[in-house]
Amino acid sequence: MKPQLMAFAFLLAGTQPAQAQVYKCPDASGRTVIQQAPCMDGQKLDVKPAMGHDNAQNARAAKDRTARQGNAQDILVAISEGRPAIGMTEDQLRSALGHPTRINRTNHQGRTSDQWVYRRGDEPLYVYVRDGTVSAFQTTEVVSSGDTRQCPSAMDIRNLETSASSVTISDEKRRALQRQVREAKACR
Repeated sequence: MKPQLMAFAFLLAGTQPAQAQVYKCPDASGRTVIQQAPCMDGQKLDVKPAMGHDNAQNARAAKDRTARQGNAQDILVAISEGRPAIGMTEDQLRSALGHPTRINRTNHQGRTSDQWVYRRGDEPLYVYVRDGTVSAFQTTEVVSSGDTRQCPSAMDIRNLETSASSVTISDEKRRALQRQVREAKACR
């Protein structure tokens, strides 16, 4: 075979869908078995991948298409809700949040990276844009358990215990300090 023809045949073989060699064969008791080795009185089966992708490149491309479609839907929802989403363009970000209060720009090794700062009431919102696409965002959230009292630190508790053990204070003051120690420990 000529080298060019052999190379063409090799390339053509590489573009064919991946198929497994599977055979349907009778075993010694007459039951049907499926196996990879050919057999007497067996039948070759044409089996294709269950996912329909004939190679890894096509499978990766299909996965990327699906991710982009899902992300596009997420972005539309984020714009309608007035919040940022990973993968947004700068125009989509402006549609969702308006113009930022400030943009901090960094250029490192030829790549532009921006921090868009928005003010939402008293809380800042930071959106990170790399090469024109939202890559991350950061919010500040105040976590409250509903109990607004400030619990004493371990050092504060130790100082109360030291004061309560003083020999120079009255019994009434000692009881008051011991009560404060119990309350401080209960708070933690």
